Amino acid sequence: MKSLIKRRIWILSILLCISFLFSTENSFAALPKIGGQAPNFSLPDQHGKIHTLSQYRGKIVILAFYPADFTVGCTMEAHVNTEYYKKYVKNGITLLGISVQTPQSHKAFCETYGIPYTLLADTTGKVAREYGVLGKPFPGKFPKQAWYKDPKRSAKLYYKLNPKTPPGLAKRVTFIIGKHGKIAYIDTQVNKHILTCAPRWIYWVQTHRKLLSTKY
Repeated sequence: MKSLIKRRIWILSILLCISFLFSTENSFAALPKIGGQAPNFSLPDQHGKIHTLSQYRGKIVILAFYPADFTVGCTMEAHVNTEYYKKYVKNGITLLGISVQTPQSHKAFCETYGIPYTLLADTTGKVAREYGVLGKPFPGKFPKQAWYKDPKRSAKLYYKLNPKTPPGLAKRVTFIIGKHGKIAYIDTQVNKHILTCAPRWIYWVQTHRKLLSTKY
């Protein structure tokens, strides 16, 4: 019983930390419109392979922007997406994570936590800006409270893999893009349901297949 209470307190503390660290997510004035064409991009993944959004035409894409590798919320989100990865595949969904960190950082993040899906490196912040989700960078060094485990070790690795200061951190926003490249749904409240984000997105796709297949 005591261990369960401690676990709940630990989870609550993490969620409060996420809310504090990424409180800038409340403003989304520049988001593209639902029903509009999703901005195309060409970005490297964790292996250096280039991906363009247009290459996924005919497929349902979940484009999940997140602030930073190895951080509390982003690690939790990655764990949930990894747990549901086979269900994404079963439902014909291509999951693409995207942040401003380097391919090397993404590769280390994937290897550390066994992340099986693609992470795209938007190191200039151009794509995040086009999608209206580029936030402000933290002043100075990344706050220690952000790190999931072993702050000193994690922060040291992060700065080694990301030597340049990013133009800003992507806000935690997810776009569901239909088969014709149109934005069908935008989830701006991922932080509020980060532990259930994957099943929510999969369910949304399952209940909106007709919409995701139309040209509008």
